[in-house]
Amino acid sequence: MSIVSCGGAEVPPPSAPPAQAAVATTQTPAPERKPPRPPKPVADTCALPTTPIEELTTAEGAAVFTTDGAHLVWSDGRAIVRASLNGGDRKTLVTEVTKTAVVRGLVLSKGEVWFRAAERYDQGCAGLVGFVGQNGGAVTSAAPEGCITGFALTPDRVVFTREESVPTVTGISDGLYVAPRKGGPGKTLLRPFGGGRGVATDGEFVYFQGGYDRLHRMPLGGGDAVEVSDGKIGNTFGGYDGHRFTVDGGDIFALHGHPNLGGMKMARLAKDGKDPRLLGPAVPEHPSGGTLPAGPLVTDAQFVYWASPLRGTIFRVPKDGSCLPYALATEREKPDWVAVAGSYVYWLELDAKPPRIARRKLYEDPEPPVDPVVNAAPKDVAPTPSPAPPEPKLAASERPFVLAGEFAEPTTLAFAGGKVFVLLVEESPQKGRDEDAPSPYWIHVLELRGTKFHPIKKHKIEGHLLAERVAEKNGNLYLVVRDPNARGEAHYYEPIAGGKRLPGYDSEWEEPTGPHMPPSCETSPPPASKLAPMRDLYGWPKHEGARFFIGTSCDGKPKIQVLYQDKSQMIPIEPSDELMHTQLGIVWKGAAGVSLFENGAFRRIAAYLPKRTWDLLRAPDGTIIARGEENFALRGEEWAPFRLEFGSARFTIVSDGVALWAYVGDSPVVATDLHRYAPGGAKDVERIDTSTARLPKKR
Repeated sequence: MSIVSCGGAEVPPPSAPPAQAAVATTQTPAPERKPPRPPKPVADTCALPTTPIEELTTAEGAAVFTTDGAHLVWSDGRAIVRASLNGGDRKTLVTEVTKTAVVRGLVLSKGEVWFRAAERYDQGCAGLVGFVGQNGGAVTSAAPEGCITGFALTPDRVVFTREESVPTVTGISDGLYVAPRKGGPGKTLLRPFGGGRGVATDGEFVYFQGGYDRLHRMPLGGGDAVEVSDGKIGNTFGGYDGHRFTVDGGDIFALHGHPNLGGMKMARLAKDGKDPRLLGPAVPEHPSGGTLPAGPLVTDAQFVYWASPLRGTIFRVPKDGSCLPYALATEREKPDWVAVAGSYVYWLELDAKPPRIARRKLYEDPEPPVDPVVNAAPKDVAPTPSPAPPEPKLAASERPFVLAGEFAEPTTLAFAGGKVFVLLVEESPQKGRDEDAPSPYWIHVLELRGTKFHPIKKHKIEGHLLAERVAEKNGNLYLVVRDPNARGEAHYYEPIAGGKRLPGYDSEWEEPTGPHMPPSCETSPPPASKLAPMRDLYGWPKHEGARFFIGTSCDGKPKIQVLYQDKSQMIPIEPSDELMHTQLGIVWKGAAGVSLFENGAFRRIAAYLPKRTWDLLRAPDGTIIARGEENFALRGEEWAPFRLEFGSARFTIVSDGVALWAYVGDSPVVATDLHRYAPGGAKDVERIDTSTARLPKKR
C-alpha cells in the first residue's frame, strides 16, 4: 500500500525571523565542552542500576526539558533557559520565543537549541519551528509560521509536520514538509494526510504515522509514501501511537496497542517493516484493566527509555528484548521529558514544587560529580525586578465542614447578605425515564450559623440546570439558576421562601438593547447610541457598570468595545485573545499578557495565565490566585504554585473577601470536605463542628 504524494510544491520562503528580544549579554561565550565519553556496555542488561537518584536542580516554571550532558535546557512555554548540570550559570537564551504559541518541544543540536511551538485557539492554530543559539541571540525561524505538530533534524535539514485546515476521516489533517536548517525555500513532501503528529528521520527517509495506526516512510527528497506496517504484530492488532516512536540504527521502536484494550506495549521492527516484535508492556497493568500511554521515547546503544508521568516511573527495556521492560526510578513526581546523555538518564519532574531535574547513573564510566544547587540565580539577568508581594500567611485550615450525600455536582459556595450559603445539587432520576431526557434536581441551600451548617431550603427543578449562586438584589436574597446551554436562561428563585421561579432573567445575561447595544454596520444613519457600529457580535458580559462587547468592528477586525459611564472605547484584539468573567472581575487574556479591568481601564497583572485555569480570585491579603486543575498565586508578574495545607492538590477555592474556602470532589458521588482558611496565625482559627449538615443518601 502506498500514499501518492502531491508534494513537489515549494513552501514559500519564511518571512524575516520574528523580532524577539533576545537577552543581551556582554559576557564571553561559554567555552564548548567536550561531549561525554561513550559509556562502557552493561554486562547484564536486565539488572537494575544500584546508583542513587540525584536531584540536580529546580527549574521554576519548566514544562519541557532536554540535555546533551553538558547543559540543562528547559522552557516554561515562553522563555528558554540554559544552565549547567548543577543548575548554576543560568542564562535566559530568549525571553519569549513567540507571542502566539507555546513551546512544546526542545532539541539540542550543533550548538543550537531547536524548538517547536504550537497553540490552538478558536479560529485555528499558530506555531513556529526554529532555533536560538546555545549562548542566546535572535530566534531564527526555519519555515513559514504555522501550527507545528512535530519535527526532526538531519545535519542540514529540518523535517516537520504542520496542522492543515483540510478535514480527513481521522480528524484535522497534517502536512509533511522539509526545509533547510538555516531557513530558505522548503518543500512539501505530503499534504494533506491524516494520522499522528510524530515524525522521525534517519537522513534518508522520513517516518510518520499515515492513516489510522499505520507507520509509513518516504524518501527525504520526496516521492511516494510506502506503508511500513499496518499495525499488526503476529496475532496482535492494535496500531501504533503516532506521537511516540523513534528510529535507531536499523530499527524503529514504537508504542503499540491501545491504552485501555490490552495496554500499550513496546514494539521493535526493522525500518522496512520486517521482523516486528513486541518487547513487553510499556506501562504495568492497572487493577482497573487499563494502562496509560508513556512519554517520549529515547535510546542509547543498549536500551530504550520512556516515562509514565501518571505512574511516577521511568522505564527501560533492552533493545534486543532479552527481558521485559522494568522500572529505573519509581515514586517520582510526574516525570517526563526523558533524555539520555553519557552515562546518565535525565528527566523533568513536573509536579515537584517547583519543577526539578533529576538523573540516575546507568553505566560504570564516571561523569564529573554534580553538587545540587537550588534556585541558582542567573548571572546575566537584566535589571533586578521589583520585589514580589509577600506570600499570604494563612492559618492551618479549620477542621473541615463535612457535607455527606449523593450529589450530581460538587459543592458551590455563595456569599450574600452577610451569610455563607452552600449549594448542593442532588440528582434524583426517576425510573422508566429516557436516559437522555432531563431529570429533576434537588437543590439544597444550607446556611452557616456560627460553627454549623443548617439546611434552610431545598428546591426541585426540572431540566439540566445549575445552581450558580445566591445573589442579593434590592435587599432580598435570590437563588440564581441557569441553563449552561442557553445564553440568557438565568432565572431567580427565592432561596429562603417557597422556591418560586420569578419572571424575567438575571439582568447580567440579558441582551442589551437600544443605546446599550452597538448598531449594525449597515445601519445608516446609525441610531442614537454611545457605541460604535460592530458586526458578528458574540458576547456582551457586564461587570460593575461596564459592558463589554466582543466581536468584530466594521473593518472586519476582532475588537472589544467597552461602555463605561456613558463613554465607550474600542480595543483591537488578536484572534487568540480571550475575555474571561472571573471572581476577580473581567480579565483579558491576550498575546500582550493578562489584564484586569479596574476603574474604567484594563491594568496588566501578569505576562501569561497558567494552563487549565478556570477562574481568578483575590486572597484576603490581596494576592491574586488562579484556580483550576492546579492553583497558582501571582508574585509580581510570575505565577508560583499555590497549595493549601490540607493535603490535596485537587481542590477548588473561592473567597468571600475575609477568608479562603476550599472544597474537594473527585467523583459524581462524593463525601465533600469543605475547609475555611483565615488570614493570620493559628490563634485566629475557630474550632468547627464536623458533625453538621449530614443529608440522607436516599429519598
